[in-house]
Amino acid sequence: MLSGALSGVYTVLGRRLRYSFVGYDFLLQLNPEELKAYAHEGRVFISRLATEIQNSVPIAKVSTSRFKGRDLSRTCSDKVTEAVKSWRANT
Repeated sequence: MLSGALSGVYTVLGRRLRYSFVGYDFLLQLNPEELKAYAHEGRVFISRLATEIQNSVPIAKVSTSRFKGRDLSRTCSDKVTEAVKSWRANT
């Protein structure tokens, strides 16, 4: 996972999602299978993945979502934000 400083290249999906009346952020590091699908399908895959996350409601206590436990928002969002800011400043 995204531990320590962001020194390597990570592919993450960050989304603002809704569950009932609650909005929440979800930050996901793509696993090897997801990275392969992203490399092959691009934005189509990311869109489908985001929809799957939204529909599976991984924050719900009774959820059986395959994404449950993969949210990195609490531990890594500041690091990802800084990495994006740095990338934007250099492009």
